[in-house]
Parts: sequence; C-alpha cells; structure tokens
Amino acid sequence: MKHLKYFENIEEPQVGDYVICEELSNLTPDICNFISSNIGIIEYTKNDDGETSYYIKYENVPEDIFFLTLRNNKRDMSREEIIHFSKNKEDLEYIINANKYNL
Repeated sequence: MKHLKYFENIEEPQVGDYVICEELSNLTPDICNFISSNIGIIEYTKNDDGETSYYIKYENVPEDIFFLTLRNNKRDMSREEIIHFSKNKEDLEYIINANKYNL
C-alpha cells in the first residue's frame, strides 16, 4: 500500500453506501470484532421518532455469529455506530487494512 486515503464525510450515510461500524451494545467479542473489521452496505433505513436506523448487510458472516444476532446477514445500526462511510468500497478497504496492521 503506497498511500492512505482519508475522506471527511459531511453528509449522512445513504442507502447503497459502504460502511464500517462499531457495535456499541453488549454483544460477544466475536460479534463486535466481526462488525468492526468488515465492510457492510446500507440496504435500507427506517426512521422512528426522529431516530434513523440503518440496516447494514454483511457478506461472508460466520455461522456462529449469524445465529446469534444477524438476521439474513443484516444488522440494525444507529448513526453513532457508523464510524466511516463511503460510496466507494475501496476507500474503506484502506481503513480496514490500516487498522489491521496498526498503521
């Protein structure tokens, strides 16, 4: 990797955006680790009482995690749990790789 790109996102995430999230609820470390080290895509949003929920779809979910909290490979996340988002998946892959190698 020759360079690291970082983009500041001023707008809110939208359907179709790729995301990196952080699980804030008290789930198992395996689930938290999976969510924070994988890129998901926003499939749809739901607005209840002014609070927007983002339904994130993940690929290649391990079976033990799938049965615990993810339904149809989707997870309901709040805006506070979305750390990074981008229209381009490659942008987030740079961040995942940097975190993986502590860069």
